[in-house]
Amino acid sequence: FNFTGDNVVSENSGNGGNFNNIGTLAKTAGAGNSGFAGQVRLNNLDGGIIDSGTGTMLIQTEGNHTGVFNLAGSNVRFNGSTQTFADGSVLRGVSNFNGATIRADGNLTIDGTLNWTGGTTVTHAGGTGTLNVLGTSTLNINDSVGGGFHTLSAVTVNNAGTVNYAVAAGNSRELLINDGAVFNNTGRFNFTGDNVVSENSGNGGNFNNIGTLAKTAGAGNSGFAGQVRLVDQGGSYRGETGTLQLASLGSLSGVMHIAAGATVTTATALTNDGIITGSGTLDLLGGMLTNRGELLPGGEDALGTLRIAGNLVQTPTGRIVAEFTGTTAGDYDVVSVAGSALLDGGLTVVPLGGASATDGMQLNVLTTTGGLDVGALQLSAPTGYTMRASGGILSIGFSLCTSGICWDGGAGTALWTDAANWTGDALPGLNDLVFIALDNGSSVVLDSGTHSIAGLTTTAGNNLTISGGSLTLTGTMTGSDSVVSSVLAGDLTLSGSGTLSVNGRLETSRFTQTGGTFNGAGDLFVSTEFNQTGGSHTGSGRTVLGNAITFAPGNYAFNRDFEIDGALNHSTGTLSIASGRTLDIDGTLNWTGGSTISGAGLLLLSDGSVNTFSANSVGGHLVLSGVTVNNAGTVNYLSDGRSLLLNDGSVLNNTG
Repeated sequence: FNFTGDNVVSENSGNGGNFNNIGTLAKTAGAGNSGFAGQVRLNNLDGGIIDSGTGTMLIQTEGNHTGVFNLAGSNVRFNGSTQTFADGSVLRGVSNFNGATIRADGNLTIDGTLNWTGGTTVTHAGGTGTLNVLGTSTLNINDSVGGGFHTLSAVTVNNAGTVNYAVAAGNSRELLINDGAVFNNTGRFNFTGDNVVSENSGNGGNFNNIGTLAKTAGAGNSGFAGQVRLVDQGGSYRGETGTLQLASLGSLSGVMHIAAGATVTTATALTNDGIITGSGTLDLLGGMLTNRGELLPGGEDALGTLRIAGNLVQTPTGRIVAEFTGTTAGDYDVVSVAGSALLDGGLTVVPLGGASATDGMQLNVLTTTGGLDVGALQLSAPTGYTMRASGGILSIGFSLCTSGICWDGGAGTALWTDAANWTGDALPGLNDLVFIALDNGSSVVLDSGTHSIAGLTTTAGNNLTISGGSLTLTGTMTGSDSVVSSVLAGDLTLSGSGTLSVNGRLETSRFTQTGGTFNGAGDLFVSTEFNQTGGSHTGSGRTVLGNAITFAPGNYAFNRDFEIDGALNHSTGTLSIASGRTLDIDGTLNWTGGSTISGAGLLLLSDGSVNTFSANSVGGHLVLSGVTVNNAGTVNYLSDGRSLLLNDGSVLNNTG
């Protein structure tokens, strides 16, 4: 039966009649509408074909259909009418329903595409009705402003295909699950706009998700409202954009992915037995996430920050996975908790793309705005990785320290005396080689107790202050004849009542002493900066100031052998050299009038040193008082109205 123009089949008497199609009904000419109107009932029987052809096949009358309903073309439209489908019916092809009622008397299968616009209701003819969307099929739910509701009334929808739900902006005519209807999603349900699934009759119904529920477009809100109950049955949830509102979701056993910039809101108490991943925000409205599954910021093999607006509790079965490619922000995963965190279970470290840990690195992989308690949290990582919690931050560190004791800051304090700050949660002891080498630096304080170690190594940015108690660097290990050197690239400060005894070799970049006691038979080598304004600096060893240092102490007592490889500037006050001690100038002594060098010790101007003695009427005399000077280098003596005075039995031996 061919419509060869834009015309309809209608009636004007006796309640019309029936058009039963088991053959082919086609529009073969005309770009407008053809079809059925009035009370002429189109009934498509098993195997019948309706072809929209050159225009639109418009069906505005009721029909009763059985078997396979074949649709050719994309413009077969059912408008404002009731279409009843017998049990076992199949809509195959592209169908369009607008303002119509689909009445399923049993099972109706969608094999193709169903475009469902506003004002259309899916219900049943009696008993139960079921709408089955096959895995290869698509259900498009859309509308323009002013369209009617999309209503499911007391029916079951089994979606194994793809549903795209997009109602035009400004239209409140949403998808309704009414009167105990059930939507079983084993395929994919996409919110492709800012819209909700709601109800307005019969206490709503259930949306059971075992497939994927996603918000794929729209910067506003989508989700569930009213008495439509979202029930998780192992499904997945994807917030790709805007906000996906899942207020009734209290448990998750599948996968939840939240893209950067997107938000997923849930019940205030959510238990995760699945996987939560992505770089967006999980909003619990100030409630609690109980993680019994996995938190994977960014995604597998992808870095990101997963934000949790609420509190976090992780049980013994829970796990946080932290991936990294480097040590700067953005190169590692972060879980950011706007609340408190109580963590049990595991923390797993995964380097990506051939990345490797660097000695002393610290990656802040979890942050909180409330309290942080790591409880019995276990680190799952190769040898060398460490974990610490401090100030609401959980960080992963790494140390190459395999033969000594390393600072990991695990106690969350700066105190040397907190055992949890050291690998193995034990304080360093007599035979230990100790390393302080965090990638982000640290400031360690020893303020009490008596401590002896074999040697100490620090890296740049890792500083040590001894303000109380005592630390002895023995320079030896029991059972070994080797001498242990200590090398400090970080700053070393001695203050208060602290004591540092060096019996081996100690190299440091910067040494500051404002109090306390420095002693020992070992040598101290300072390369960049030396300041002593208080305390005592003694011992039978040597203090060597490198050639980058200019030392201008004013009044200073050398109670220990000193070697100056840089410059010693003396213009005021008195330098005193204790008996039996040597002040060795290997670099330069710049001595200006009005100052004194005294003591029973030895001032040695070594071979190669170049020294300037400048006496003048403004400054005054250069005074040697009781000291012995051996010059093997060069002295340039300038006198302007004042002299070099050798007083009190001083001796100057010149071989240079």
